[in-house]
Amino acid sequence: MIVEIDLKDQISPAIQKALKTNEKWLRWASKSVGWYAQKRIKEEVATGSPGGESYEERLPRGARKALSTTAPKMWYGKLRNAIGYEYDNGVVRIGWTSRTSSIEGKKQEEGFIRNVTPTLRAWWAKAAQDSKGKLINLSSGKDEIEVPARPVFEPVQKKLEAEIGPYVEQKVEKYIKENEDYGKKNVVKRKYKVYG
Repeated sequence: MIVEIDLKDQISPAIQKALKTNEKWLRWASKSVGWYAQKRIKEEVATGSPGGESYEERLPRGARKALSTTAPKMWYGKLRNAIGYEYDNGVVRIGWTSRTSSIEGKKQEEGFIRNVTPTLRAWWAKAAQDSKGKLINLSSGKDEIEVPARPVFEPVQKKLEAEIGPYVEQKVEKYIKENEDYGKKNVVKRKYKVYG
């Protein structure tokens, strides 16, 4: 999923007028909002309850290690670092920064079912332990393990809507007071792309 942010919906008429007269400020503020939004989404995901909606309780790390040798210690593991922003013609999009992370992220956001194979069952029997080191049994009749949906962008989007207006106003006021040319000395000319 990709979150699109249009600043014109989030700010006061006075700030809108200031941005109309100076296109550079609109571009700077948009990119700044993109950076801010992706940072906040990463922080929310790390807590395990983005936007205040808690994820379902997950298996202990020992059990997850039985399913995958690369099971992360935290929610989404390194995948949360693949959340980024893209600025294109006044619109900011927040999403996954690569096709691979988009595929894996979509799978995690929507939930999926993993088939229990004989190999998986054997790994589970050896390695699936709870936090106290006690083995967790996988019932003999279990054919599938259901991984619940863990949405990232949607729950945080509502929370961000309330934060973006004041953030943009503060940025534009800073541009007006300092009258700096961020375009020449403070901006790295990088073009990011996100995938949904």
